[in-house]
Amino acid sequence: MDLQTTYYVLGIIFMIVMLLLVAALLAAIYVIKRKVDEIHQRIEAKVNLVSSIAHLGGDIVSATKKVRRGR
Repeated sequence: MDLQTTYYVLGIIFMIVMLLLVAALLAAIYVIKRKVDEIHQRIEAKVNLVSSIAHLGGDIVSATKKVRRGR
């Protein structure tokens, strides 16, 4: 093998390795994005639960005030 052929073979190997690394990076980004979305949905559900509990407490207080005014 002469020097030019060796250079081309090394270039092709380098490009293949870089292509595989880019594919692995894209797959990792996709997996991380899915996990972040899942965590976001869990947090949003808990915030909605706390918000509904807070509104329920407000409703109880307003109902209590109405009853006390009725006396």
